[in-house]
Amino acid sequence: MKKIGKQTIKFDNPPTITECASIVGPKESQGPLAKYFDQTLDDEFWGEKTWEKAESKIIKETVNTVISKSGIPSEKIDCCFAGDLLNQCISSSFGLRELSIPFFGVFGACSTFVESMALSAIAVESFAENALCATSSHFCSAEKQFRFPLELGNQRPPTSQWTVTGSGAAIISKNGTGPFITHITPGKIVDMGIKDANNMGAAMAPAFADSLITHLKDTGRSPSYYDAIISGDLGHIGKELSIDIENLTGEKDMLSFENDYSEGAHEKILQRFMETNLEKVSGYGSDPYCESAKQKIREACECPQADVYFLTGGTQTNAVVISSMLESYEGVVAAQTGHVACHEAGAIEYSGHKVITVPQYEGKMKAEDLKNCLKAFWDDESHEHMVFPGMVYISHPTEYGTLYTKAELEEISSVCRSYNIPLFLDGARLGYGLMSEETDVTLPMIAKYCDVFYIGGTKCGALFGEAVVILKPSYFRATEHRNIS
Repeated sequence: MKKIGKQTIKFDNPPTITECASIVGPKESQGPLAKYFDQTLDDEFWGEKTWEKAESKIIKETVNTVISKSGIPSEKIDCCFAGDLLNQCISSSFGLRELSIPFFGVFGACSTFVESMALSAIAVESFAENALCATSSHFCSAEKQFRFPLELGNQRPPTSQWTVTGSGAAIISKNGTGPFITHITPGKIVDMGIKDANNMGAAMAPAFADSLITHLKDTGRSPSYYDAIISGDLGHIGKELSIDIENLTGEKDMLSFENDYSEGAHEKILQRFMETNLEKVSGYGSDPYCESAKQKIREACECPQADVYFLTGGTQTNAVVISSMLESYEGVVAAQTGHVACHEAGAIEYSGHKVITVPQYEGKMKAEDLKNCLKAFWDDESHEHMVFPGMVYISHPTEYGTLYTKAELEEISSVCRSYNIPLFLDGARLGYGLMSEETDVTLPMIAKYCDVFYIGGTKCGALFGEAVVILKPSYFRATEHRNIS
């Protein structure tokens, strides 16, 4: 066991999660995870006189269940890390008092179970063969303690979370077949001044984001390394804050993408330059190499009629394409986090065209929001005095590294075509997106649903250069404003 980076622990001999168990209340039993619980309850009291006693019973039975499933007798368990939401961890203390296992009380609210697992893993790496970790909560008792007794009938605001009624337990062991705990990154307190007890998601979001970012930096991993990243219940506000990390922290480097064109060109490209360096060919894209590249691109896109032009870099390409396609009174619609909206030093606005933004969802725009934006413009009686939405911009991958699906592309394309405006796809990093194992989008699909896009080389090992693929040249030769078809 050793520390790596700023605050991450790496295990030399990763402990294994031998077994787990869970019991939940009535509301939880109606959710999408119902089939994974060991037991679901029909009654929040579960035969007890108080909610507190019910919670104590739930954690007791959950721990008994995990011990039974594991086949490890309690005398072989060296220690227990457990806690709950009530004062002095009374539910876990009373529920587990009959186990006769050395007990460490843990209080971390939503983080209690993960904290218990982390401490159990440290114990197993240090001295224990097996460690038990458990936690519990009860919606009714938690509301009474942290907000208002349910009997008062207070109305819950939309920002409120719903504390789970249930318990989870696991046994962490020195030996086993996995899954394994390889790293632990303890979080730190990040207080952004949220004082609303009904908006705990916003209060927790900064610490979640900070912990996640620190873990990725310490381990050298990217989010794509993981199949899933799961947090406590941040609510919709907390989730949005966690995604929009720049606004969350005020630190512009919190959401950090390493410079992906700092490595230089692929060695085969450099070798080809050496081989052809002394050849004397015509310039301005009329040489045989450019013509060959154009033909290969047409074939790959399955669009023999496409026009292909070569430019130097992504910002230049975005600026040239957008300014060439728009009339002087038109703007381009993009997601709030779109590259043309928040980067490129205002190159699009400098060319005289406003960037009209719509909401983003992990970097992507939704067809519904785009449609609402266009409809609101045309429904406005004074729209002739406003900036016309003349085209739509998306990037693939997005600025958050997310990818559009085939269905999403098709929906956005359908909206654009219903309003007779072009769809432009920024493909500066298109190679990454097309190579992803998670994508269902191909190059011919992009050519089908987009009117203009480009294939980026600068950021994909080609030294420099972007190939603009124009599927509908008519958009560049418009003589009058495009209206709804």
